[in-house]
Amino acid sequence: MGGDVPAIEEILAEGYMSGLETRSLPELRAMRDACDEIETELSYSRRLLQGRIDILRDEGIRRREGKVSSPADIVSRLPTILSDGPQGPRGNRLVRMLAPAQMEAVEAEVEDLLGMPLGDVATADSATLDASLDRLEAAEREISGQRRVLHQRLDAIQAEMARRYRDGEADVDALLADTNET
Repeated sequence: MGGDVPAIEEILAEGYMSGLETRSLPELRAMRDACDEIETELSYSRRLLQGRIDILRDEGIRRREGKVSSPADIVSRLPTILSDGPQGPRGNRLVRMLAPAQMEAVEAEVEDLLGMPLGDVATADSATLDASLDRLEAAEREISGQRRVLHQRLDAIQAEMARRYRDGEADVDALLADTNET
């Protein structure tokens, strides 16, 4: 992440939101931007996790049905596996917003959780698949919880900024001037 973006632990800590109404507008903007950046990274992690969870679940179902998969079988089923579910098509907005180093770090973390190269899913034993699925689902639940908190924080920051503009405490013309300078 960027050099001056607080760590997720700092943003999720109780005190991060204290005194919101007394912070300067530039401080609020910096807080909002930090939350946005971390939320984007968490969203990317979550999507990677969900894709791998979907692949492992599909393979588990096939095995319970007595079917055997090869790596080529799994690859041929990927469009179907990854397009199912309430999430709909996976967009590329996140990829455009993350720096390559961020993407690589997130991808490495997810692969570590998987515990094997994705290409080894077809040849892994069922116990290994189940353990990998458990780790991935636990990580997805944790990230989902962190994202919920970040969204609450973003909503509170946005509400405070909107209140200031609505109540005349912040100058819209100054905001527009700042926007035009960047």
